[in-house]
Amino acid sequence: TPVTQTVRTPNVLVVNPQQVQADDLAGLLAWLKRPGTQASYSTSGIGSSDHLTMEMFKQATDTDVAHVPYPGGAPATTDLISGTVQMSFQNLGSIAPHVQEGRVKPILITSDERSPLLPRVPTAAEAGLRDFVVYSWQAMGAPAGLPAPLLRQVHERVAAALRAPETERRMAEIGFEAVGSTPEEFAAFQRAEIERWRKVIETGGIKPE
Repeated sequence: TPVTQTVRTPNVLVVNPQQVQADDLAGLLAWLKRPGTQASYSTSGIGSSDHLTMEMFKQATDTDVAHVPYPGGAPATTDLISGTVQMSFQNLGSIAPHVQEGRVKPILITSDERSPLLPRVPTAAEAGLRDFVVYSWQAMGAPAGLPAPLLRQVHERVAAALRAPETERRMAEIGFEAVGSTPEEFAAFQRAEIERWRKVIETGGIKPE
């Protein structure tokens, strides 16, 4: 039984500043499509949000970048900083400190609006990539067939907790946005997400490993 989408966070496309001489999307695409360029990207694992976001990016931009999966976001970011790979999509909260310290260079963020954590980073739409809004999200579900009165009670309490000012403030500090959608809204969102990523997976030929 869907209860609510709890929080969401966008991904940020970042590059190694020593290896990729690009400051924006146009420059990055020119670099990727230059003859002889061999680029790779790191992810926190096959099927992760950052993996599927990059696959969607490749399909949208007609670019070819090799996938290097890691057992988590931390090692994926470490090897991006060291130059083992050249680029990556990473969750806002985890990558923002590295952007702020200049260890990686941001190209765009996949939110529908700019983030207060990285106000200078353009959205994908602003950068020139239309219809490219992606959020890594979390949600709450309950056992199938939960009685409607109990579902309403659970949802009301969870949504109230998510929308509490202190919760929203703390979430914003770490790059998350509290959502608190209705069960119906969450169910519709989940169906749309399944269909959206199914197309990306099928087009990209992604297999579970």
